[in-house]
Amino acid sequence: MSTEPTTTETAPEPVQAVALSPSPASAGSVVGRVLPKAILAMALLVASGVIRYQMESAVAANIDATRFSPFKLAEIPLELGPWSGKDEKLDPFIARMTGSTDYIMRRYTNSQTGAILELLMLYGPAADMGYHKPDACYPGAGYKLIGGGDQRPVQFKQQQNDRAVNLKHLVFQRGEGGLADRQQVYYTWRYSDTYAVEIGQPSAFGRLPGMFKIQVARSLAPTESPDGRANAANPCEDFLTRLMPIFEGKLIAPAGNTTTSKPPAAPDAAPAKT
Repeated sequence: MSTEPTTTETAPEPVQAVALSPSPASAGSVVGRVLPKAILAMALLVASGVIRYQMESAVAANIDATRFSPFKLAEIPLELGPWSGKDEKLDPFIARMTGSTDYIMRRYTNSQTGAILELLMLYGPAADMGYHKPDACYPGAGYKLIGGGDQRPVQFKQQQNDRAVNLKHLVFQRGEGGLADRQQVYYTWRYSDTYAVEIGQPSAFGRLPGMFKIQVARSLAPTESPDGRANAANPCEDFLTRLMPIFEGKLIAPAGNTTTSKPPAAPDAAPAKT
């Protein structure tokens, strides 16, 4: 009987996984590349934050420094040529709502023509006052816009120089027929050395320094057209030609002197007709 040799099969030994770790030289190379970039990014982030903080602080300081008017608005004369004014009071709630830190509201009468108008002058932080435009306030009181929308230049002399300031012109009406109340309104804003009839969105005017609002209004006679130009001389424009050089003179008074001993004389414009 023949026998064949037998073989014994053995299972292969398992291969053990060996973790490959970078050599000290390669690890140092990676860290050397990544760390400076991280430090640079952090430094730029910190620098950006510091610059932003400084800018915001400068804006806040400017706003705080210009919170109050450079002169008392009550210094605007009650007598402007043929116009004689009488002080009136804003309702305390409305005065607070305007956001102003100083204001005058006056009723001026022209002794030559009998024309009557109202002056409202405000000063305060732009962030608080910028919301209060006649375009919004009059409709809130029941008026509807029926005319205007244009800008009208008011010309005057300032230190022997010809000046012109644009004011927005609007006409509102409340009621109908013969009992309708029609109001002609002129207004402008002044901040820094700029006059503007529009100051943009809150995100824009919220960063402006303190500013003035100048507004003049009068009732239109039934015979006057909605644009208020039925008369040869418009009472509002006549009044503004006398007011603006006085107002500008207050702003250019020498530093430390908030009053002018002799305010600029109002120009002798043609008498307004009603």
